[in-house]
Parts: sequence; structure tokens; C-alpha cells
Amino acid sequence: MTRLLLLLGFAAPAMRAELLHNGIVLPPEWPPRSVGYTDLLAQRPPTPPYLRDPPAVIGIDVGRQLFVDDFLVLQSNATRTFHRAVFRRVVLEPLRSETRAQVRKYSDSMLGFARVASARPFSGGVSWDDSRQRFVMHYRCAYTYTRRGLGCVAYSEDGLRWIRPVIRRTLRNESTAPHRVTRPPKMAPKLKNHRALVDNAQMWRTSNAQMRRTSNAQMRRTSAAGLNSRRLAVTIKKGVAQCALDGLDASGRLQPNALPLANGEAFTAWLDHDEPVGSPDRWKILVGPITNSGPSKLLGSADGENWEARGSTATAADRISFFRDPFRSRWVFSIRENLCRGGHGHLRISRYWDSLRFFGGGDWSSKWLRSYFQCTNAHKDEPVHWATGVDGWDCGGRNVKECGLYHLDATPYESVMIGQMGVLHPGFAHGGCKTTHVHAAFSRDGFHWSRTDASGDMPRVPLVDDPLGLRYIQPIAGNFLVHGDEIFVYYGGATACRRCNVGSSLCTEGGDARVVGATSFCNSSMSELTALAVLRRDGFASLDAGAQRAVITTRPLLFKTGLRLFVNVDATNGQLRAAILLPGGREAPGFELQASQPLSRVNSTRVFLNWKRGADVSRLAGKVIQLRFELTMSQLYSFWLSPNENGESGGFVNGPGIKKGRDCTACAPVAAR
Repeated sequence: MTRLLLLLGFAAPAMRAELLHNGIVLPPEWPPRSVGYTDLLAQRPPTPPYLRDPPAVIGIDVGRQLFVDDFLVLQSNATRTFHRAVFRRVVLEPLRSETRAQVRKYSDSMLGFARVASARPFSGGVSWDDSRQRFVMHYRCAYTYTRRGLGCVAYSEDGLRWIRPVIRRTLRNESTAPHRVTRPPKMAPKLKNHRALVDNAQMWRTSNAQMRRTSNAQMRRTSAAGLNSRRLAVTIKKGVAQCALDGLDASGRLQPNALPLANGEAFTAWLDHDEPVGSPDRWKILVGPITNSGPSKLLGSADGENWEARGSTATAADRISFFRDPFRSRWVFSIRENLCRGGHGHLRISRYWDSLRFFGGGDWSSKWLRSYFQCTNAHKDEPVHWATGVDGWDCGGRNVKECGLYHLDATPYESVMIGQMGVLHPGFAHGGCKTTHVHAAFSRDGFHWSRTDASGDMPRVPLVDDPLGLRYIQPIAGNFLVHGDEIFVYYGGATACRRCNVGSSLCTEGGDARVVGATSFCNSSMSELTALAVLRRDGFASLDAGAQRAVITTRPLLFKTGLRLFVNVDATNGQLRAAILLPGGREAPGFELQASQPLSRVNSTRVFLNWKRGADVSRLAGKVIQLRFELTMSQLYSFWLSPNENGESGGFVNGPGIKKGRDCTACAPVAAR
């Protein structure tokens, strides 16, 4: 009853509970401190409380309603299927000018390589800037294990072909003046040892093999970006070998598209759609520490290229990022932590901290977080342990005790938060050739997470079906951009990791340190690129029916505005019908199942349902209803109520055709109460 009164707007003044758009009521103590150190060590992530005890009535005014869990479903004999994003093409490769020699401390250890070429977001960020009608990617480039790599920016009109612009860099503590490009951006030159970008994974494997066989003479040629370069001699500590590598020129010239940031291992950039165009805070960035732990720098920008320093967070570990939770109007900081257990020497987990402010919001207590390793429950005023982690079905179900949650990023998508869980696999877990894969997770309260289905016979699989065999795949901030009927899912990783360490007569390759034969230490290298995979819009999960009829009945729902009931369905070889139910289970007059006009041989990400008396459902607004879907030989991905015939959902999405990060013309504010 309390949830129903809150949802209808009759909350008592003394109540401190927080009501979300979907009817979930958060307790006064939020985020909860119910997840303990021992729970995470035992790898027992809790079931989201809203799945154990769902609201009496679920609000559906915001966004498309996805079937990623049983939150919406009361009864069903349909089969839930989770879908993987399919590789489309490689979109960004490192140039020679984005290749760096490693310093002595790392290059002669099991951590490092003689050279690292990098052009991929490590959190970083991908966004659609509707004010300039272009995709924006912030990625790490020219990275070294001293954690003094560079951050770079690239632009695209279609999300497929990217350019590296030439920017005029400024980093100020005062307001940043409007930026102007010094000359028109040009397409980045292709690597000479790669053919045109094609959707053929075998060709990429062949090309990578050719890269590894490239002679030292070829590797010392002038940078493909046309930058002046000099030979940078790197003397290995044991004095066994010397490597001559291309590096920065004598003046310390940077990449023409490099940001004025001395970033650490990772940085995060976020386009804040709540800020007006031209605001110095429209773009926000967090630059992680350059050591194992320390404060992170916070900066703002009007254009995403030139930045104004705006303070820092308290101390945290080296892997930290942030994102926006628009359902609660909070900035969330995701903080990697290292526990004292695991076959790698430590188990990775994540902590959570939220704030109404981004600048000045990272003011957690850092007394205990000053240590790289944590072996205790969260203390007062510290970030709490996030209510998620790996379980027995991660890492292929093998040696799970050495499996860890390397990092977690999240993005609002329609009515839910979609998480990207970077899962660290057993085996080699130091340096830049770890085996990590990104898995999808789903949250309706921004803190607890449900996962894709798995069992002992079918372990959980990563989000992307990656034919390139990339290693060290990491979450990317702002991912899941809607482009027409597809979701663009960007991912990046290492194509090859070849270690030829000093004092050894053999060379190893890959995260499992597979011996591949004797070679010079100077051939030790790692190369990181960015690829694109695609998923059907709303296509994270579907409820499926075969030749036998499936019936899906939702829990009680409530919408305040709505004209049409839309669905995302693939009924190419089947059909779908629907009925609207009133309390007690009786069919609403005019919206009976028998009066429903079937969607037959239809495959559409946006189509509205019709009945014999019409499609207008507005007379049911403000009433508690249920939906009943009947389908055969079909897949149902989502449903939603739209205020118009265009099918706008009012949900939080980003991509071409979307303004200010929401699918609506005149958006009503969404704020928890």
C-alpha cells in the first residue's frame, strides 16, 4: 500500500523513502551497506531486492520496458533469450605516433613490453553530440606503464569512419574560451600492414600475424601521422639488449588530437545533456591517479577538447570512473578495489559512491582507501561495496576462485541502467595482457544488478561475440548508442601481447604466456585497437515463443500519459496479439484479446498495437492495468506507452536523431521523490 500511495503521489510528509520512476522505493539508508567483505570473498552477489519483492504497481511512463529480468513479468511460459552483440568492423587502430617505448622499470619485467601501441577507450567515453551532429570518442593513446599516457579524441559522422582532428590544446584554471580548429580534420591514414577495414575476422588475424613479422627496419620508419620523430634508445636494466624505437620528437610534440591531460591508466569523459551548449561544464572528465592509489583530477570543458581544472576526488585505487544516473539525478563514482585473496594475489571488486554534484562530489573518507589492498568491510563515510560481483558461472565456470570483477561502468538505457562488468579471468593477471571480457548487467535501482542467464552446463558468456580474440577488454563509458534500429556497442582490447623478457631465451604470447619461440626482446610489443559490434535496438533480451503459443502476463502497471501501446517484436514467421486487463483480471472493454489485430509477419523495433475499436489507450491513463501478450513463432523485446504516433518513449538513450539524451520532443523531468 505504501508503494501504491507513493506512486500515485500521496506520500506522507514524514516519509524519508525515495520513490523511483518505476515504483521501486529505496530505503532511508541508501546506498545500503548490506554487502560485506565475506560475501564478496565467497562470490555470492545478492539478488536485487526489487526482484524478490517487486512493487505492488510498476510505473511505465519512462522509456521502453525491457524483459532483461522478471521485474515486469507475473506469469509466462515464454523462453527468455539473452543476445550477444555481433562484430561489425574495426574502427580505430593505433598509428605509429600512438606507439611508445616502455621505461626500464616495466619493459624488463613480466609486466611490460618494449613498445605499446594504443588507440582504445579504457573507460574513456563514446557519445553522440547532438549540437554538432557527430559521434565523439575519447580514448587512450600512446600509453606507457609509467601511467603517463595520453588521452586523445576522434570524431565520426556515422559511427563507422573516424577522424583524428587537429586541435589547439589549452588547460586552464579559468573559464575556457571557445575552441577553434586550426585546420580541417583529415581522415587518419591507414596502417600500411593492414588492408581496408572489412567484416572478416580471419583477415584481421592474418593481418595481425603480418604485423608481428614486420622487421625492425619497417618499425623505425617515419610516423604514419606525418609527425617528426627521433630514435629513442631504451637501455634494458640488465644490459642484455638495446632497442631503438620511434618516440616523441625533440620538442616533445604530442599527437595532433591529444588532449591536454597527463592521464593515468584510465580516464572517463561524459557529455552532460543537462548542461546547455557552450557551458564550461557540458563535458566532464575524471583523470585517474598515476600511481596505484591517489586522488583523481576533475575537469570541465565546453567542447570536449580544452579543459578547465576543477578540483579532485579523495584518494582511491588506480581504476576509477564515473557515470550519470538520470533516474536519481546522481553522479556515480565506480571505484576498483583489491581484496586480500585470489590466485592472482588479490581479488578485484568495486565500490560505489554517489553525489548530486560532480565537481566536489568525490569527497568520501579516504582513511582506509589509501592502501592499495583492502581487507575489511566498508567504514563509515567510505564508498560501499557494490552489490554485484562474479559468481560460479563466470570465467567459463572454471577456477572461479581466481575470477574477479575488474571494473564496472554503466549507462542509462531507456528505463534501466545497463552495466558493463569487466570480468577478470584466471591465469596471467598482471600488466597489460590480462584476460578480461565485458559482460552485460542490468539494474532498476542503480545499485543492485541482475545478470544474464547461466547454469552449470552453460556458463555465462561475454556481451560481444568477438571473433578477433582481443584481450584486456574493458568497459567504455557512455556505450550503447542507438543508431536507427541498432545499438552500437564499442569495445577495445589488445590484438597481440608478445613478451620477450630480458634473461629469457624464449618469447611468450598471449595472456596465458604461451611459448612461441626464441626472439629478441626488442620484438616484445602490445597493440590495442577499438572495434564496433551491433545489437538490435532493445536487443539485450527477448521473450520467445515457438510453434506452441506463449502467453505473457505483466504485473500491475500504471501510466499517466500515453496514446499508443508500442512493441519491439520479430514476428517474421509468426504473430503477436495483446489484451489490456483491469484489476481482477477482466479484459478492458475494447481491448480484448479477440479484438486485437494481430501483428503477423512483422519485424519492427517500433510498431503500435491496434484493436477493432482503435489504438487509442489514453482513456486508461491513471488506471492500474496489466498487459497480456500472446505470441507464436516470435520474439518480444520490449513494450512502451507513447504520447504520439511517432513512438517516442521518453526514455534515456543517446544517438543520431535523439536530442539531449532522451527519446522525446517535450520531455517531462524525471526525478526520484
